[in-house]
Amino acid sequence: MSFMEGNQLFATPISDNMIEEITNNVRRQFSMKPQIAIAGFGKAGKSSLFNSIYGENVAKVSMRTDETTEMQSREKFGIDFTDTPGIGTAKFSFEKVKQMGVFDRQHIVIHVLNGASAISEQDEHLHELITQSSTKRVTVVNKVDILDLSEQEEYAQRKYERETRALSR
Repeated sequence: MSFMEGNQLFATPISDNMIEEITNNVRRQFSMKPQIAIAGFGKAGKSSLFNSIYGENVAKVSMRTDETTEMQSREKFGIDFTDTPGIGTAKFSFEKVKQMGVFDRQHIVIHVLNGASAISEQDEHLHELITQSSTKRVTVVNKVDILDLSEQEEYAQRKYERETRALSR
């Protein structure tokens, strides 16, 4: 390390411990695999998205809520993807997710919304929780293909209005 005082450059020796700490930090950064969690409320299609990434049925999918009962991680493309249980269910409450800091251990959270139903206040709270964490967020609206054209237009208009409100804050 060095610093300038006037026109004179002074060098400060770096200790062996400091060099070792820097080296260990660099090694740790390059050895970590990216972590991506797929999160959302029950019946949003998280496990279906997880299965689509893998091209096979690696996660159980069902018409009932609470099919995914614990987090499941698998590697693909050198990335650890995690399928989370439906948030807001008896087994994985919103409060439990907050307390566990689930999102802080991820590099990216894919927030899956069920496009076939209205965006709820809980969806917005989850959006805020992810935004407040140290992770990056990607929002995916699933099941939009089953909406008719007027519902798709209505969804797009509401989304535009929400984003406009968020930008004006």
